[in-house]
Order: sequence, then C-alpha cells, then structure tokens
Amino acid sequence: MVGVSGFWTGIQLWCGKYIEADHVVVDTTLRRLGTGSRLMAWIEAEGERIGCAVFRIAMVLGKEPTHQFYVRNGFFDDGLLMVKALSRGAAEFPEYVSRPAESGLGG
Repeated sequence: MVGVSGFWTGIQLWCGKYIEADHVVVDTTLRRLGTGSRLMAWIEAEGERIGCAVFRIAMVLGKEPTHQFYVRNGFFDDGLLMVKALSRGAAEFPEYVSRPAESGLGG
C-alpha cells in the first residue's frame, strides 16, 4: 500500500452538503512524494462532482507536520472538534469518557 483514505458526505445546517476525508494515510517511507496531495485532490474532485459546498478534514491536535500538509493543500483552521464517548464507545475510547467534576470547582 502506498496511501489510502476514506471519505463520507453529509449535510450540516451551516454549509449544506459537504465531503470529509477520513484517515488520510501514506506509507512513512513514501511521504513527501505527492501521494497525500493526490488523494486529497481526488476527494476534492469527487466532492465537486457530487455537488458539495465544503471539503472538511478533522485532525488530532499536536501533529504539526499533518497540520502543515493540510494548510499546503488549501485548508483553513475553522474550529476545534470536541469528542465525548457514549456508553457504546467507552471501552474503545476511554480518553473521551466524561469524568465527574471535582467538588469545589465551578459548575
């Protein structure tokens, strides 16, 4: 495998129909050869073809090379994705399980 990405489409009130890339991955030994940019260009073209208004990507904070890749490919910072595990996902995503607030703190 050289590179892979999934994508999905959806509709949100603020933008209408959108396309979102999911898990854009390129083999570490083959990075910086344009594969990721070609994957993103294909997803963008698919979004145009099916009438999407926006192309979105979510990424994990603190990955500066990844952030710069998306900036180079024309993306803009537009917020922060917040995550909360529901009961079905608690075991798989313990880092997103809500903890009770400590007593004495606001709220």
